Amino acid sequence: MSAPREQPVPPKPPVAVKGRGRDVWISVVEDAPAEVLITSLREQLARRAGAFFVGAPVTLELRGDALDMALGVRLGGVIEAAGMRLTAVVATDAGQPLTNAQERGGRDAAAVPPPGDAAGALFVARSLRSGQRVAHDGDIVVLGDVNPGAEVVAGGSVIVWGRLRGLVEAGRATDGAAVCALDLAPTQLRIGSAIARAPEDPERVPVPEVARASDGRIMVESWRHSA
Repeated sequence: MSAPREQPVPPKPPVAVKGRGRDVWISVVEDAPAEVLITSLREQLARRAGAFFVGAPVTLELRGDALDMALGVRLGGVIEAAGMRLTAVVATDAGQPLTNAQERGGRDAAAVPPPGDAAGALFVARSLRSGQRVAHDGDIVVLGDVNPGAEVVAGGSVIVWGRLRGLVEAGRATDGAAVCALDLAPTQLRIGSAIARAPEDPERVPVPEVARASDGRIMVESWRHSA
């Protein structure tokens, strides 16, 4: 009778999937080509398919100190195809331990990362309603509208791929911050120590604009022509 042979330990997948109550955390834990990451995530979600995941809110963590929008969109498609809801994407420094963005106030609340050093950009893949607040030590990207009564507070810059009608505070932790939106009409805008409000103009035609602080004032110019 031949001696038993040791079975090789399979390598850990480059994408980790963890459930915490009704929330799901999906983290890219190893650098790998996009196709490898997508295949790994698809296979793991297929093995875990069931009622537990249906409709569950998902926070997606990407490696690197800058948000990889293209990869986030592709992984988000796999998540949505599995019947879950992508609610936030966080870019984390590949040289630091991954940290989780945390939702508070229920499944529809805004994503709020833990306090501490900035861990890259926070990506919020939905509009913010009145009463919702997003805060992050780094940059914040909102794929949707920031409606009146909603609040965005960032240590760095804020980019809104939609209408900005709520309150925004940027540049709390860094100089040179900017606030950009496809329709820049905030209830109140603060960049560093400079504060401004959008003028009342019923005939105003919305255009993409970027706001920056200069000499204690907030200057607004066309997003297309800004440097």
